[in-house]
Amino acid sequence: MKRERDDFVKMTVIVAGMLLFGASVCASCGDDDGGGSDTDTDSDADGECGTLAEGDSDISGHPVLDGAFGALLAMKAHADAIGTELDESLDAIGAAWGVEGLGEMALEDKVDEVKAAIQAEVDATVSGGIMVRYLPPECSSSIAAAQAAMLACEQGSGCAADDSCLENTAVQCQGQCQGGCTGSCAGTCEVPVTAEACTGVCTGTCETVDAGDCMGICDGVCAGTCCGTWSGDTCDGWCDGTCTGVCEQVVGGSCSGECTGTCAVEAEAECSGECHGLCEAECSDACLGNVTPPSCSAYGECEAAADCSIQSNLWARAEVACAGAVVDVCYDFSAAVDPGAKAEFDAKMDAFTSAMIPVVNRTGENRDLFDSDACAEVGIEPGVVVMAAVFDALSSLFEGGELDDGIAADKQTCVAPALEEASAMMVEMVTDQAEVIEAELSLLSVLSID
Repeated sequence: MKRERDDFVKMTVIVAGMLLFGASVCASCGDDDGGGSDTDTDSDADGECGTLAEGDSDISGHPVLDGAFGALLAMKAHADAIGTELDESLDAIGAAWGVEGLGEMALEDKVDEVKAAIQAEVDATVSGGIMVRYLPPECSSSIAAAQAAMLACEQGSGCAADDSCLENTAVQCQGQCQGGCTGSCAGTCEVPVTAEACTGVCTGTCETVDAGDCMGICDGVCAGTCCGTWSGDTCDGWCDGTCTGVCEQVVGGSCSGECTGTCAVEAEAECSGECHGLCEAECSDACLGNVTPPSCSAYGECEAAADCSIQSNLWARAEVACAGAVVDVCYDFSAAVDPGAKAEFDAKMDAFTSAMIPVVNRTGENRDLFDSDACAEVGIEPGVVVMAAVFDALSSLFEGGELDDGIAADKQTCVAPALEEASAMMVEMVTDQAEVIEAELSLLSVLSID
């Protein structure tokens, strides 16, 4: 199921805002290109301006400006890789399902061809449709990238920044903390348990003498749909229903017996395990949203720390990572399907589900970077919106002369063209990734995943 065009209205607003930002920067360019991108070569060469298109980020000599340029290039590389990987996944799926002529097709057409081929075989081979066991990936901004950027920026600003800060995973998290929280946690608190009663959500093994919800492997009586082999009432595969016995849950559910794994309960205040929600103090290990790392200054005093933390957050969002998706399918064959056709279909579905796992993971990253609706669900803005806001602020500071002290004398004329180029790059990314996200969600709809 493709997204309707209206679903991308918010992206259109983003693009419009970036166009306005680009126009404001361009107004400061004047008629002289000031050593702009048409004539620039390498930013490392004295007196010459680098360009983002050539992969240059050390354009101004100002650590905050150049750090932001570097983060933008990292986001662009990430977005390009997501699009390339989707294209490669479609080619691999198409080859497994015998879809020919994908070659130079547009992305939307590739998805349509692959979906049509899969649906045709499903309709001809499967009775009752496909049941999916699905676990979404866990996504987080890169704390490591934020810390490294903070260190580089502070050192570039002349601060006594200590490399030991790279070992510190504690940050201020504006969004969803998915790790340790030194203060109160508003959300769920997940703690490891061994054969204990769990009043919340159990992920792991739940052993009970009473029927309990189970989305996993049921070693006992399954009252529901069994993806595996029935032996009486016992399902040796995964059970979508209730299980009396031992359920190895891949998707957390209530557990009326003993839970071995993790038990997530509604957080009241302090959380001794992993906080999944808003953390009102320092969050460690994982954060989905904006990241503010502590200063790397050995003495805790660095005037550049506040500005450096702004561009370090851009790096954290540009390097967002999603992993751990589970995609498994179950189906019954139609009565007339012969053993050879069954084996061939099984092989195709194995290839499809294997290819879908990286697609699911990369879709999560793409949506964190560019999808306003998905980000709104966790109370954050897309990475590209955060990026655009920072560049808008830097542009205003530059035009007001407030960055002059940090810009190399021979690079003053390089900044305005680079800011203009940055604006154009963000507009292009938003437009391109809207198409990629639509293609990703359309492909995932084969398995009713959105």
